[in-house]
Amino acid sequence: MASHSALGPSLTRKSHVFLTGRPGVGKTTAIRRIVELLQNEKKPQGDGGGGIDGFYTQERRERSRRVGFDVVTLNGERQSLADVMPDAPDPSRRRPRYVVGRYGVNLEKFERSVLPILRQYVDKSSSHAHGQVLIVDEIGKMEAFSKEFLTNTRQILESNFVEPNVNVVGTVPSAGGHFSRELQALLKLIESHPACAVLEVTEENRQRIPARVVAMLQGDGSV
Repeated sequence: MASHSALGPSLTRKSHVFLTGRPGVGKTTAIRRIVELLQNEKKPQGDGGGGIDGFYTQERRERSRRVGFDVVTLNGERQSLADVMPDAPDPSRRRPRYVVGRYGVNLEKFERSVLPILRQYVDKSSSHAHGQVLIVDEIGKMEAFSKEFLTNTRQILESNFVEPNVNVVGTVPSAGGHFSRELQALLKLIESHPACAVLEVTEENRQRIPARVVAMLQGDGSV
C-alpha cells in the first residue's frame, strides 16, 4: 500500500490516521504507544467525552517462537486471533476453515471481541463526544475474513470524514499482498481519501511516529 507520507514535513489535521510498513517493523508497538499518549490526556471510554476505544493485535510467543496472534481490546479482554498450524497435520483434527499462511484464524473469537466495539460507532457517531478515538489494529488478511468487520469499519470511516466525532487510528498492510476484493476496496478508500493519512513506519522513524500521529489528530503543526 502506498503511503501518503514517510514522516515528511507537512502536517494537516486528519480525520483518520493509519500506519503501514513491512511485517515486524513495529506498527503495533507504535499503536500501543499512541494509546498511552492518548490515555494520558483523554478520559476512559464510557466516562463521558472524547475517550479512546478499540483493539490491537499482539503476537504470542512460546520459547521465543511465534505460535499465534491475540486480539486485545482496550478494556483488557484478550482472545486468540490465530494459532500456528502443526507442521504435520493431525488427521484427528479438522483443518481450520480460515487460513493465512501457516496460521489458522479463529474468526468466531475475533468477531466476539471486536464487533461489539465497532457496532457502537456504526451510524451512531453523532452520539459520541467530539474527539473520540477508535483504535483498529489491524485491517489485514486475518481480520478481513469477517465481512461485518470490513463493512462496519468502512461505515465508521465514511460517517466521520467531515467534522468527525470519531477519529480512527489503525494499521494497514503494505503494498504487494494478495487481498480479497472487499479488503482491497477498503484499503483503496483509506489510501485515496483526503481525510485519511497513511504513514509508513520504518526503523528510522518508528520512535517519532506516535507523537506525530497524536499531533495530526490535533492539527498541531509543531511536531
